[in-house]
Amino acid sequence: MTKNRSAIGTLGWVAVCLGIIGMLGALAILSAPGLSTAAPVAFGERLTVDVSAGDHAVYVTPSDEWDSITCTGRVGDDELGLRPSMIQQDLWIPARWDAQGSFDARAAGTVILTCDGPVESATFTIGPVLSFGHLAAATLLGIASLMVALTGIALAFSASVTRRRARSTPR
Repeated sequence: MTKNRSAIGTLGWVAVCLGIIGMLGALAILSAPGLSTAAPVAFGERLTVDVSAGDHAVYVTPSDEWDSITCTGRVGDDELGLRPSMIQQDLWIPARWDAQGSFDARAAGTVILTCDGPVESATFTIGPVLSFGHLAAATLLGIASLMVALTGIALAFSASVTRRRARSTPR
């Protein structure tokens, strides 16, 4: 009987560890785009960044004037056209950035971008796109991981209580 209780306790601690790993994965999904942005540049200056093929986003200093901010530039030999996206999300980690739009680089190359607007001391940057799908995946992973961790805590606690009761019961 002791081996069975010990197995339940071990299973509980394994579930706790898996839950923690899952929650760290959810945090990584949310923080990775913010940690992968280019160095910010002040409005009116030129930002030159080498990008890989695929979707990239332009992020600007948070303000209420987002509709007055304009960004122009080039991706390789093509003119950069920002796509407004209703599912693109703002970045919050490690700093807060408002999503200004996204663009598709058909091939790896250099992006030259300039943003301007009525916001004082504003900056802009380029980084990966954080979409609503990323938020949904991180939320679901976080909730599932929390449930696994809580189940593991309950199993470990249950095994501990039954082990303690078995020791205190006279034979």
